[in-house]
Amino acid sequence: MSAWWTIQGDCHQELTKLVDQIYMNQEYQRRQNLMHARLYGNLEILGLTTATYSRPVLSLNQGRVTWNVIESCIDTAAAKIAKSRPRPTFLTSGGDWGLQQQAKKLEKVVAGQFYGSETYEETAKAFVDAAVLGSGIVKVFSKDEEVINERVLVEEFLVDDAESLYGKPRNLYQRKPVAREALMLQFPEHEIAISALKSIQSEDGYTLGQPLCDMVWVIEAWHLKSSKDAKDGRHAIAIVGATLVNEQWDRARFPIAKLPYKPRQVGWYDKGIAEILVGIQVQINKMLQDITRSDYLNSAPAWLVENGSKIVSAHINNDIGHVIKYTGIPPELRTWATHNPQKAEQLEALYNKAYELTGVSQLSANSQKPAGLDSGKALREYNDIESERFIQVGQRWEKFHMDIAKLNIEESKAIYATKKNLSFKARTKKFVEDVKWSEVDLNEEKYVMQIFPTSSLPNTPAGRLAYVQELMTAGLIDPDTGIELLDFPDLEQNNNLRFAARNVARETVQMIMDDNKFRPPEPFDDLEFLKTYAQMSYNYARIHGAPEETLELLRRLIEQCVQLQAAAQPNAPAPQGAVMPPTPPDAGVGAPPPLPTAELMQAV
Repeated sequence: MSAWWTIQGDCHQELTKLVDQIYMNQEYQRRQNLMHARLYGNLEILGLTTATYSRPVLSLNQGRVTWNVIESCIDTAAAKIAKSRPRPTFLTSGGDWGLQQQAKKLEKVVAGQFYGSETYEETAKAFVDAAVLGSGIVKVFSKDEEVINERVLVEEFLVDDAESLYGKPRNLYQRKPVAREALMLQFPEHEIAISALKSIQSEDGYTLGQPLCDMVWVIEAWHLKSSKDAKDGRHAIAIVGATLVNEQWDRARFPIAKLPYKPRQVGWYDKGIAEILVGIQVQINKMLQDITRSDYLNSAPAWLVENGSKIVSAHINNDIGHVIKYTGIPPELRTWATHNPQKAEQLEALYNKAYELTGVSQLSANSQKPAGLDSGKALREYNDIESERFIQVGQRWEKFHMDIAKLNIEESKAIYATKKNLSFKARTKKFVEDVKWSEVDLNEEKYVMQIFPTSSLPNTPAGRLAYVQELMTAGLIDPDTGIELLDFPDLEQNNNLRFAARNVARETVQMIMDDNKFRPPEPFDDLEFLKTYAQMSYNYARIHGAPEETLELLRRLIEQCVQLQAAAQPNAPAPQGAVMPPTPPDAGVGAPPPLPTAELMQAV
């Protein structure tokens, strides 16, 4: 039988048989995933398919008591790592001013795609998947000329173990449940073959009545090309009985980004927190069941009455001040120890050991801080020490978002190949604009992608306030900049009004930097801030080789700010000439501009 990627026409027979064989070979991996999902969710579900994930074995859950340390550790790790929202940033490698502006716009476009697809919400779910199942997956595809970033369970993906020894297979298969109606609408030419498919519910044997949505299996496969210039890459979509898509695949990577929680030494599948703690969790559950059963059997006190004693059992009751008449040995009320105290100590030790193995602080899991750490500086140092165990996980988390950004760009290029007037919503912190893809279509060799956190400030209001106060006390920022950095939602409307003049100044300068559009200043602007911001932008533009048109507009803006400031002075003579940045590259005319604030440097 030929390899499916060598077939130009119908390849569904080869592809479906191959996927069925791999699926059978990986039965053990699926059982492991199911066990880990059960432990995290504390629910004995039947499987991870559309017909089984919501059907628990109720008899196994009734009355079960557990300390779910797996869930606690995973949720704490997710709160520590997934709260960070890495922002892809594009830096040109020795590029001119035009290339730099393209890179800035590309950064805005990717930010808009991340926002439109709710990427950070999807990657947060993928992080939990990685901690439970070993790997988190986000698939990148397009729909209606929009780029979609979708979290997908690793359970859907299959690889051949023979070519995945080092975790880099050239073939990837996705076995995905799709609604039959949606598949027919997407591929109407194959309606007969799609109608003949068996539903997933009937295949798994768990159908309870008529399903509301009829789901069928669809196989999607990718074969990576053997070299940069080779043409042997292939992409196919197939069902039993028909090949829906069979086309060339020119990209160098699969359209998925994979987040491993802890990569294995060999193989494509990874290890998660659930697998690390499965032995401890099972032992905790067993000991809790033993203690619960012991408490149930031994917790009630009992009266000891010797055989032959003349005691009326009805006299032993709950009445206050009641009298028990007896002849012979008096009855004795006996209470037994419900369980061995050493077993409770061992249980507590196992619970604490689980946090130690995963590097999660039990104080963090319980939302507590160590006693005596009250200052913002001490708390930050404590968090830094605690985060050292998560450095590698954090690096993989950042690379995960970088991979998604690269896939977004590749998918955008694929859409642009068939639609030359393609445009995307570019997003900044305050504004949204349409950007044509032709303006940002850069070759990957012309830029370097880096990851930066959305904010390096603490997340809690108290920690953010303490840190900003330290910066203000050291004289590194002014009070207005400090208020902006606090960014408290309750004060948002007030801050929008208070800093409207600063926002106008930034927008005025940015219009020149990005599009060479000039908006003259007004007397009601914050002229000092606008002038300083424009001077810094001018120096930045000079160093990075901006065109003379851009420099001239910045000089004109600075000159008009100086004129308006002079005109606003009482009894001031009309200015004969404004102090402008020097046009000659080596001239050093005029007084140096005031030292910029930290906020200005960050904005530029």
